[in-house]
Amino acid sequence: MSEVERPIEDLRSSKGELGSFAGADMSTGLIWGIKRSFLAYLSRMPDLKSSVSGGASVAPELGLYHFPLASSDAYDYGTGQGTLKFQGDLRFSGHFGFLFVMLVDPWVTFDDGLATLSFHDVEADPELADDSARRPMLGLGYPGYVDAHGIRDWQLIPTSLRTEAVSVFNEVYPPGELFEPLHMRVTL
Repeated sequence: MSEVERPIEDLRSSKGELGSFAGADMSTGLIWGIKRSFLAYLSRMPDLKSSVSGGASVAPELGLYHFPLASSDAYDYGTGQGTLKFQGDLRFSGHFGFLFVMLVDPWVTFDDGLATLSFHDVEADPELADDSARRPMLGLGYPGYVDAHGIRDWQLIPTSLRTEAVSVFNEVYPPGELFEPLHMRVTL
């Protein structure tokens, strides 16, 4: 099995090693814990299947996922506006086929004081061929950042579920539901 196709470590176990992202380059990228209660729910499923691919990696003992930076070409470092594109594919299935969550290629867009995390809209484009097919998923508390040592760093960005993404989680969480904070790092 190739590195790209390797399954996520069993979420029900703890390796005890802090923050191992399977050798991923952590100098840039997006780190996100999704939602702790959701991951806890998944860990109790006897038929849970999950995968991480496309450059994404996981530290299962922390419940954190890393998506590497794919491009900052559409982001203006001077104004802090535009889109940061990350890459990776994260999938969860279970509940005897009734649960399927697929999160592909997250982008963070900053636009006039608003920030949004979107993913590829797999319902609109199941072949993943149209890069513009996006689904806004989370509204982000407009984060401040620190520029140091050639890196722009955002930490503990508050997140909340947007109306457009309620169906991604089978309508379990209402619009505005708090999800885990994000951490992003990009090269200046």
